[in-house]
Amino acid sequence: MPVTIRPLNPSSPADLAAVVALDLTFTEEFFPERVWNAAERERELRESLARGERVVVACDGERVVGAAWFRFTRDRWSGQDVCRLSFIAVDRDVRSKGVGRILMDHVKSDGQREDCSVLEVSVNEGNERAAAFYELCGFVPVRRVLRFPLKTNL
Repeated sequence: MPVTIRPLNPSSPADLAAVVALDLTFTEEFFPERVWNAAERERELRESLARGERVVVACDGERVVGAAWFRFTRDRWSGQDVCRLSFIAVDRDVRSKGVGRILMDHVKSDGQREDCSVLEVSVNEGNERAAAFYELCGFVPVRRVLRFPLKTNL
């Protein structure tokens, strides 16, 4: 399957719908108890793009089969320029066919072009598939996040 990577076209309803659908598929798999709203997620996507965050899509012909959402920032603790990956999502029909790796290579290259020192991603506890993918791509765990529930219904 020949896959091409291109920037998301924010004025294309088809591109926006495809990325939102990929995002919703990913989040519904990991958070099945939560109700997700496509219109709200599209609004968040548009706001992120307006802030300068980047989204690239992987296409098989004209069909969007994957997406990567990321941004460049300066880490306030280390002072390093960081490429922060929000997510990589791949259509269920083409998983394990190299699409995620192609997207990751593109994000890595963009981070290098922006002179970032590091590429980082957060993975939710229990999302072993994502953690395994990122580790296969060379990521290593570097910190632990601790939480204290302030509401009993969490």
